[in-house]
Amino acid sequence: MKPPDSTDLAGSRLFFIFLLISVVLLFISGSIKLRLLAYPKAVFLAPLNISLRFFNNISTLRQENSRLKGLLARLQIENATLKEIIQRQGGELNLSEFRLEKAQIVGRDQMTFGSYLLLDKGAAQGLKVNMPVITEQGIVGKVIQVSTLQALVETMRAKDSKIAGMDQRSRVTGVVSVNRGNRLKLNYVTSDADIQIGDTIISSGLGGVFPKGLLIGQVIKTQDHSQANGLFKEILLKPFVDIYQIEEVYIITGAAVKSEPPKPERVKTDWEKTKERLRIEPPLEIKIR
Repeated sequence: MKPPDSTDLAGSRLFFIFLLISVVLLFISGSIKLRLLAYPKAVFLAPLNISLRFFNNISTLRQENSRLKGLLARLQIENATLKEIIQRQGGELNLSEFRLEKAQIVGRDQMTFGSYLLLDKGAAQGLKVNMPVITEQGIVGKVIQVSTLQALVETMRAKDSKIAGMDQRSRVTGVVSVNRGNRLKLNYVTSDADIQIGDTIISSGLGGVFPKGLLIGQVIKTQDHSQANGLFKEILLKPFVDIYQIEEVYIITGAAVKSEPPKPERVKTDWEKTKERLRIEPPLEIKIR
């Protein structure tokens, strides 16, 4: 009899192994089968998953880099705008004190001749009531109403607008309000005040809304005491900002917080120390009816 070939033995062993695996698979649960089948898949796909995560991380980093570049560009534009505003104001403002939010004008109230403007920025961008609104040329007005994504601005042409103003040359102060036509007037300036045609009127910083040094307008007409027949001069201004020509504005949304020096502790008098030591109460107030 011919002895079995080694090839036949190997084939028999392989057949027996597959048969044993088949029998085992008949008696194990489906979840275990899935795990056994998934293991080789996980082993072979692991390098691919690592590669995919690597490229996803690169994509995320690129997006973050793009976002930071956009933020940097915005800050550079904002800084350049601030520098231009400072130069136009004649050095009255401190560049480090303010933050600006740029906005587009999306609506105008034609019935009130430019008294109100609607902006495409609102509370979501940090806008609040009474925030100053400006351009590179000077003051536009202030925010009077805010929604989530829009804001209403009262311009200097509104009849209720009042801005504390000051002559940049002589430092004479007054209150700026609207006048007929595209003109403003400086009120409550005494007849002997030093105000000349061509002088620049800026915000004085009083009133708590507009910071000191923002451009308002130029003096184009004055009437002295004898002509005006009163105690105050009549002073007309041409505003530096033409409300009808602007398309975008800047809102001053923040200012640097200035810390106040600590107040010195009050030194008690000898009498106060004596009262505390002896616990002397103040005399009762006796009312006589």
